[in-house]
Amino acid sequence: MTSVVVGMVDLRRALASVAPHADPDPDMALLHRVHCAVGPVNLTVSATQRFTVAHAIVSIEDNAAGDLVAFDLLPIEVKQILDLFKPPKIKGVNPNEQVLRLDITEKLLTVTDIAGLFAGKALTLPRQPLDQEFPDVQAVLRTRLAAAATPTDRLITSGHLFGLFTVASRVYGEPLVIEPTGSRTSMTISCGDSFVGLLMPIAVDEEKTQQINAWHADWLTRLGDESTGYEPREGS
Repeated sequence: MTSVVVGMVDLRRALASVAPHADPDPDMALLHRVHCAVGPVNLTVSATQRFTVAHAIVSIEDNAAGDLVAFDLLPIEVKQILDLFKPPKIKGVNPNEQVLRLDITEKLLTVTDIAGLFAGKALTLPRQPLDQEFPDVQAVLRTRLAAAATPTDRLITSGHLFGLFTVASRVYGEPLVIEPTGSRTSMTISCGDSFVGLLMPIAVDEEKTQQINAWHADWLTRLGDESTGYEPREGS
């Protein structure tokens, strides 16, 4: 059995942000899953439905045995984890200090809240068979990030502002067309023949710019080092 301890908030953020990118069709078994891999430092969480790719990391706080193992979660199982394990809203309790233990056996995955003096809520799920044909998400991201635009071509915006344009796609039933304007200060977003808009950047200071550049470099290092992730093997 492999046991790893991770932060509850950290795991929730990764699962919640990645799971929407899994294929929603249960008949598409290959992609109707969220792929998780225990590495030496991080637990990686990945999903794709071919048109979007999502990848997040969760810091491993304890993996005494140092085991590397992979497991997959169905979207409904991700929802069960998110619904059951929520940081307590108790005065004086720091949500970022809440931790979960993942116990992974050949047939089962058990998630247990171990933040308090005694073990709390637990959820046991059947371990899904790994599909050897699941895309190598890290390799795809590594290639694209290495060829990414220079920082001068970067447009920084908020998720809220970007999300406002999804309404147009929903009501018009057409795809969003995102194009640079040439000024590097905005992007045009059109939808069909009846909607067009501009997405303006948000201002960031030099400190934030340096931080973003560092994040980008960290991802290239992390994705370029195959030892940071787990490569599924036949029968794992």
